[in-house]
Formats: sequence, C-alpha cells, structure tokens
Amino acid sequence: LEHIVDAFPHTSVTGAFAYGSGIFSQANADKNDLPQLDFMFIVDDAKEWHARNMELHPQHYSMLKLLGPAGVEWVQRNGGGKAYFNTSTKVLGCESMIKYGVISTQDLVEDLDHWSMLYISGRLHKPVKFLKNPTPEVSLALDQNLRHAMNTALFILPEKFSAVDLFTTISAISYTGDVRMGIAENPDKVSNIVVANMEHFHRLYEQFIPLDGSKANQGEVVKIGYNMYEQDTNPEVKEKLWQSLPLGDSRGQMSVNGLNQILRAKIALTSREQTIKGFFTAGPKKAILYGLRKVSKRFLRR
Repeated sequence: LEHIVDAFPHTSVTGAFAYGSGIFSQANADKNDLPQLDFMFIVDDAKEWHARNMELHPQHYSMLKLLGPAGVEWVQRNGGGKAYFNTSTKVLGCESMIKYGVISTQDLVEDLDHWSMLYISGRLHKPVKFLKNPTPEVSLALDQNLRHAMNTALFILPEKFSAVDLFTTISAISYTGDVRMGIAENPDKVSNIVVANMEHFHRLYEQFIPLDGSKANQGEVVKIGYNMYEQDTNPEVKEKLWQSLPLGDSRGQMSVNGLNQILRAKIALTSREQTIKGFFTAGPKKAILYGLRKVSKRFLRR
C-alpha cells in the first residue's frame, strides 16, 4: 500500500490513510471480488497538491481539471464533506482500481473536533490504516473524534451492552441519514464491518474501554464480563454526555430520538451534496458506472 501512496504528491501532506473493504475485510464478502482500494490524503495546501497531481496523473481528473488547480481546490472545499474524490483510477504496479480523496487539514480538523460535516470524521470512527502518520495537530483531533463517537454511543446504549453493541452503534453513526444507504450500499454493511474487525475496533477504542476490574471513560463504564460492559445511566451522567456531544446550536432537548434526528439531518445534507459533487469530480461516465457497481453488488448479495 505504501508504494501506491508514493505514486502521489508528497507536498504539504499531513497524513494519508487507506480504508474500506479493500483494506479491512467485511463479513459475507465475495472472496472472488477484487475490491477497490480507497485512500485519503490530508493536505495543508490543496491547490499546490492538485497542481502537482495533475502533472503526475492528469487522466485521473474529469473535465473539472480545466478549472485548474485553484478551481479544483474551490470545488473540494465547498459543499458536502469538503473532500475531492477521483474514482476508478489506476496507478502503475497495482491491479486494483483506486479511489482517492483529498481534504484540507483545516477542514478535517474542524470536522473531527466539531462534527461540522460528519463525513470524513465519520469514516474515521472505524478502523483505517495510516500510511503516512498524521501530524500532532491532526492526531489530537483524531482522538477527540473518537471520544465524540464513544460518548455518542454511550448516550444511545442501555445500561448493559456488549462490545458488538458498542462498535455497531459507533459504526452506525455516520450512516444515519446517508442518502447512499437507501440506494447503493449493502443494508448489512455496518454489522459486516464490525463482525469481521472486532480486534481492530478494540485497538482503536482501547483508551475508552475498561480492563477487568477497572473503569474507563471518566469512570462511567465498567467491564462486567467477557466483552460485556455496564455504564452509569443516572440523569447527571446522561446530561454530562449530552453536553459533551459536538451538536452545536442544534442540541435541543436531550433524548436519543432528538440525537438521531440531529445526526440524520446533518448527514443527509452532507452526503447528498457530496454525492452531487461526485458526479462532477468523477465525470458522468465514471459516476454512473461506479453507482451501478455499488447497486449491483447490493442486490447480488440478496
């Protein structure tokens, strides 16, 4: 995977990671299917990065490349998840198709800290493989994002819950209201991700999960058995969790239903805008073929 990342510009990159089913297996996946490989580049200067990438890989861009690096940067940083994706691309030495995205460091940190878009931050609730270690600024924001996800799951979950319950609830956050889930994505995607990657989830959230006989997450969670946990659900603790969530001015009345409505509205808007943006960044032909592959994979699994 490192050699694939090396095929792209290194300029101003503050982190790069691989993610998705091509990196982390999913339960019930077709073993004969050669999955697409997904990458994300975090960059300080998107204009400079795209300028260099257009020199290296002009064929990866749609007609939007005619806007030049400044125009592509504008498209990236406006609307949706403030990310720019090139899909169904190839690089030398890799048989798989590659989809890669670019996001500005400033925009990612804002999303990780405040869930302003809950797009790439939602992807980072789940295991990813960093191929270029993030800078300290990004690392701090990544930890904050995981804490937000953990606290959101605890607010939703009952007093007693299993590790599977916890990681399924966390993984489902970013799919709440996602327009793609009703059309192109496998409806069992969340459970398939969790079941096949329990070890990776444990490693990702180990700072918040108690060991035997200990407490974690500010003393609110205690382990009561093998992969079983108990949390303090008294109103004061629930209120503390509620106030810790990055909901901004939309916080409203404290309730699980209210939380789900807030998440659904935010993610529906972001995913809809990013899907529309993807039609232009990929180009009509690639976008349609990519969508058809997603839809066909969903219905072939039935």
